Amino acid sequence: KSDLGRVFSHQRIPKSVELKPNRPAHLFKNLQEQDALPCIYFAFSRKLTQYLAEEIKHQDFLKPDEKVKIKQAYVELCRKFDIEHEPSTYELLPLIENGIAYHHAGMLPTLKEVIERLFTTRLIKVIFTTETFALGINMPARTVIFDELKKFYERSFRILKTRDFYQMAGRAGRRSIDTEGNVFIRVNPHYVSLRELEGVIEGEPEKVISRFNASYATLLNLYEKFGEDLYEIYPLSFHFHQEKKGSQKKAIRMLRDKVTLLKQLGHIRKNKLTEKGIFASHVFGYELILSELHELGVLDKLSMNKLALLIMSIVYEPRKGMRKPKLNHDSRSLSYLTEDVLRPINRLEKKLNLTPLTKACFFHLSEAMQGWLNGESFNEILEKTQVDEGEVVRYFRMCIQVMREMLEAPTNEELKSKMYKLMHKINRDVVDAEKQLRG
Repeated sequence: KSDLGRVFSHQRIPKSVELKPNRPAHLFKNLQEQDALPCIYFAFSRKLTQYLAEEIKHQDFLKPDEKVKIKQAYVELCRKFDIEHEPSTYELLPLIENGIAYHHAGMLPTLKEVIERLFTTRLIKVIFTTETFALGINMPARTVIFDELKKFYERSFRILKTRDFYQMAGRAGRRSIDTEGNVFIRVNPHYVSLRELEGVIEGEPEKVISRFNASYATLLNLYEKFGEDLYEIYPLSFHFHQEKKGSQKKAIRMLRDKVTLLKQLGHIRKNKLTEKGIFASHVFGYELILSELHELGVLDKLSMNKLALLIMSIVYEPRKGMRKPKLNHDSRSLSYLTEDVLRPINRLEKKLNLTPLTKACFFHLSEAMQGWLNGESFNEILEKTQVDEGEVVRYFRMCIQVMREMLEAPTNEELKSKMYKLMHKINRDVVDAEKQLRG
């Protein structure tokens, strides 16, 4: 029997069997005594990272001189990034002073940057984070802990993939500092069987499946260069040769279907891009709806503020379980308009079996955007939405990026002037990404 087999059964333990509470505080006390810190604690929920950090906030992981150093570094970094007066900055301070932090995508980007910089000083001893901390950042620790082995994949909670597990577990052990790294998994036998646990730890890492899913803007740019020869050129690509034979046929069929859709929507005519197609070729990700709205003259007719609400609704994607907001007159009229524009696009996508469909427009951030354009502070607009502050910043920046792309597209000077002014109004304070880079 394997070591895991000696721990618990191959089957999940019935919920009728009572288990003792498994609080993390005791584990951290042992890790501190064994000199096994710093620690990265992975929890697959933004709220859970904060809850767990608060649960151990009275545990002190720092010496008196370290407490002075980390507070000074935290205050200086927050001042440098101009976030010293943000409520979330104050909320974190008591945790920081004890060597504790949390990190997730819902935080202000600048506050995440502060946490990352502090972690590299080795003064943060315990950080609670979602899996995003494992991606693209060289942030090793002596110990890695998994709060559970299930996370949300696309539509449901499933057992962690072996590939993902080792990407995160690989943070344990700092080169040239630690001779070994520790990995702990908090397992609830009510929900995870031995077979599932063995599958994660001892299984073969899943292959990365390459999928052909070029954006319509990319296809328009390729079509402008190669025309109908595109179908002969794609089989010569590296992507095509990575695919299995069945997938190769499927990819070519999808390519043809996407070009068919572009032709039927009027982006391509007589084997050349139309004005509509040229406009769409500059706007990546939102090309179909924006090119329709541009062709209809909607973008020209809207006021600056309404244009901002429209673009925000196009880029915004609500998280699962978010309530629908009550819409004011402006947002409601824009909602009806976008539904009318999207309906024939989605109908054609369904007819050609193209997925995913062009996304619907969502107006959860309309009030926040309106307040921002009226000069309200970031804290004031947060009162108008249930969206996390980090997401608010991200979507405001996405609006700016979409307008930058549209400015490169052929359109009239009046619309360009309107977008320049709008970008300037949106890109201030915490939304200004260049300010973070300057820090």
